[in-house]
Formats: sequence, C-alpha cells, structure tokens
Amino acid sequence: MDILTFSEFYYRKFKLVYFLSCSLIMLVLLCSFIVANFKTPTCMKEIIIQIPDAKAEFLLELLDQLGVGFQVGKMQKQEDEMIIPEFHKTIVRERIKRYTDDPKRILKWNEVRNNFKFA
Repeated sequence: MDILTFSEFYYRKFKLVYFLSCSLIMLVLLCSFIVANFKTPTCMKEIIIQIPDAKAEFLLELLDQLGVGFQVGKMQKQEDEMIIPEFHKTIVRERIKRYTDDPKRILKWNEVRNNFKFA
C-alpha cells in the first residue's frame, strides 16, 4: 500500500470532485435536453375498469408508481340494474295513495318556491 503525500492526496481528491462535477453537469444537460424535446401526447385514451375492492389498492399504487394520472370513483349502475329497497317503495306508495285520496292537500311547486327565502 502506497503512502500518499499531502499534495498527491489533494490532487486525487480534486480529480474526483472534478469528475463528479462534470458528471453532474452532463446529467443536468441530458435531462434538460430530454425535457425540451419531450412532446406532450396530443391524444390520450380514457379507460374505465372495474376491479374488486381487494385489488384496488395494489392497482392504484402501481399506477401511481408509473406516473399515470387517474381518478377514483364508484361505478354507477344503469337504471335497469339499480336495486330499490322495499321500504323506499313502500314510502312512495303511501305518498301516492295520500295524494289520490285528497289531491287538494298537496301544494303546487310554484307556491312552495315563492315561499323560499334566499340569502
């Protein structure tokens, strides 16, 4: 093992710092070139997928790691697929029956709307 003199030690240290500085400058120049020449896609595809809740976290993490923009939302069912609970149907049937029994007790929308006070 060689023993370095004081000047040789600092000379090697200077060369290492110089090399690292040049490498960093080259990296910055390369990144700025890539950013300057990177073109934003003019068209993008929108993809809607349905996945089980158990796998959603994994997929969202994967998309986040890939840098893909995404929005999370619940899928809305089509009207023919909607399930209306029986107690909702019962309430609506009762209201319809009360209206047919005595239609005069129901207020008209124009009358109700005029009673609203907007700040």
